[in-house]
Amino acid sequence: MIRVLPRWQLWPRWKKVVLSTYLTGAVASGLWFVWTTYDNGGFSRPHEPMDILLIGSIYLALTVLWPLFWSYGLIVILLIWLGINPR
Repeated sequence: MIRVLPRWQLWPRWKKVVLSTYLTGAVASGLWFVWTTYDNGGFSRPHEPMDILLIGSIYLALTVLWPLFWSYGLIVILLIWLGINPR
């Protein structure tokens, strides 16, 4: 019987490391942003629904774009991983 592995198990180790680094950084930067946003006003102050929408949209942007702010090298690695020549 032939065993078929899921596609992610066929990835090289370095691709898994890059992806996990990206996801870890995205979650960490999003949590840091939410924490500093709420902590500046204190957790006791009431928040409007717009505050939560604003934080959510910025968190989504940070999740997608955090390598632009933190690591140019990671962007190059991701481009190579996607098969785009960064020259």
